[in-house]
Amino acid sequence: MNWPTGSSEMARRVREHDWAATSMGPIDRWPVPLKAMVDVMLAARQPVYIGWGDEVLSLYNDSYLPILGDKHPHALGLPFAAVWPEKDQRVMLAAVMAGESHLLVDQPFALTGRPGRPMSWFTFSWTPVRLEDGSIGGFISFATETTEEVLSRRSLEESEERLRLATEVTDLGIFDWNLASGDVEANDRFRALFQQPAEGTLRADRILEGIVHPDDLAQVRQLIADACDPAGPGRYAFEHRIRTPAGERWILTSAQVRFDTVDGERRAVRIVGNDLDITERKHAEDAVRESEHRLQTLVEGIPQLVWRAVDGGEWTWCSPQWSEYTGQTQADCVGHGWLEALHPDDREGALRFWSEAVRAGELEMDGRLRNASDGTYHWFQTRATPVRDRRGRIVEWLGTSTDIDDLRRLQQRQESLLAELQHRVRNILTVVRSVLNRTAERSIDVDDLLDHFRGRLDALARTQVVVAQSVAGTVDLENLIRDELLSVGVSDGPGSGVTLSGPDVELPVDAVASIGLAIHELTTNALKYGALKTPSATLDIRWFVNMDGRGSRVLNLTWTEKGVPVVPVPPREGFGRELIEHALPYRLGAVTDFAFRGGGVCCDIRVPLPAEGQVPDALMGRLL
Repeated sequence: MNWPTGSSEMARRVREHDWAATSMGPIDRWPVPLKAMVDVMLAARQPVYIGWGDEVLSLYNDSYLPILGDKHPHALGLPFAAVWPEKDQRVMLAAVMAGESHLLVDQPFALTGRPGRPMSWFTFSWTPVRLEDGSIGGFISFATETTEEVLSRRSLEESEERLRLATEVTDLGIFDWNLASGDVEANDRFRALFQQPAEGTLRADRILEGIVHPDDLAQVRQLIADACDPAGPGRYAFEHRIRTPAGERWILTSAQVRFDTVDGERRAVRIVGNDLDITERKHAEDAVRESEHRLQTLVEGIPQLVWRAVDGGEWTWCSPQWSEYTGQTQADCVGHGWLEALHPDDREGALRFWSEAVRAGELEMDGRLRNASDGTYHWFQTRATPVRDRRGRIVEWLGTSTDIDDLRRLQQRQESLLAELQHRVRNILTVVRSVLNRTAERSIDVDDLLDHFRGRLDALARTQVVVAQSVAGTVDLENLIRDELLSVGVSDGPGSGVTLSGPDVELPVDAVASIGLAIHELTTNALKYGALKTPSATLDIRWFVNMDGRGSRVLNLTWTEKGVPVVPVPPREGFGRELIEHALPYRLGAVTDFAFRGGGVCCDIRVPLPAEGQVPDALMGRLL
């Protein structure tokens, strides 16, 4: 006979198998229910297995072959226990042969027939098949492999847990304020800062009226109102106080206003932002001011070079310290002789100070004095107090000149460092705010915002760590790439599907944040949709340095994904693509090419590099 019909591999194999040599007997004598189940099995598009008779002999369709792996084709006609020795199903076999149906969902199995996949998950049903006399002849099992779904679900759960932990430990209180309803969604840090319940939706009016310091409330409301004006800035950042059971705290609030068209008018609908407790910083600033005041008082009271004078600045006496430092004798310094020890450019100014001293009732001036030992000039702070008689008339002046040259240098250094620190803090805050704003613009909800923002903030943090640790003013490109991959649990090497190749390239620190963010966006995209999600796909990252037509060094970095199933091109430009195609050319003068091609994302980035040993000017002031 020519049954079962069909041109599939298993239809042919079932027809040609020597069933007469098995306990099932010749195929033309099989019972009608068995033949019906075989027809159903062979016609099904999902994996189907039939176990029949007392020996539970095996039949299966073409879709079942990937589950068997290298056990096919020998499994056909073998007992279940011989096909699946690694699966002890005796209890369930007995139950199903007794007439019970079973459904198992997302069951893990280590299948020996698939050595490349050590663990797999399946959802399958076992249904008894009854003969004409009502007895159980065997069972039919419909199987669905759920390995990818289980792994994706686990990955999502782990990602959500990491996000939850991140929002719990971050110092930023993140909030999303619905202006129409007045409801506020916020993370745990925000709730803790403003003493709000750990669960449930918050109310903005209760926070403002109940927590913000009354003396700051009007200004806070006005700044928010100005930002929400369609003609206003659309964002705000200000410091204010809040009241807590433990006392006042200082908060830095930064936010972006989201606008929409309502009834034909552009209106503010949401405010997304963050709050940072800066109380300790405020205390530190107060402490610095107090320390500076004490230092100034101390310097003014130390009589290092002491002298006496009368009105008009005519000295009558100088201390031995003055003579030792300037080389002048008593005879040299009296009258206006002390001016000879003063820098020529400071002498005229010193006389003007003296001419005003009687009216002011004090003398305060800085000038440079010549050190007799080496001929150099040092800055000295000169202070003098008038000595008055009983009638209040000035009879003489007692003064001290204190060496503040080191202090001035330190102050200049401090001002320089403070300016640099403020510059860097403003820039990194600008970068963080820019990343937050761009992320918020493209986020579906606050969870989506937090997910993307956390990843980008982590990427920025990693680049800041390597930049801070850089002594030579450069960062190794390979380490930057490898750190980003390791942050998501990916490493290169045999069997990983990821390859890295290229020479040693030292990036200037000014380019690290932008390139690091670009690598982060490519990695995140590959992890969610591309080569790092698809087990059989590959990711190839290469780089080299060559010279352009003008003799300048150029870094060529390529990111190539292959074997990724075709996915639709996003309907709008995402943050990562904007960063690569617009921000890198603007900030670094890069030339980029980003495309969704067959098999995955392909991205080329060409970045000008400084000449060997050259450190470029800081670029962090530019927005992403």
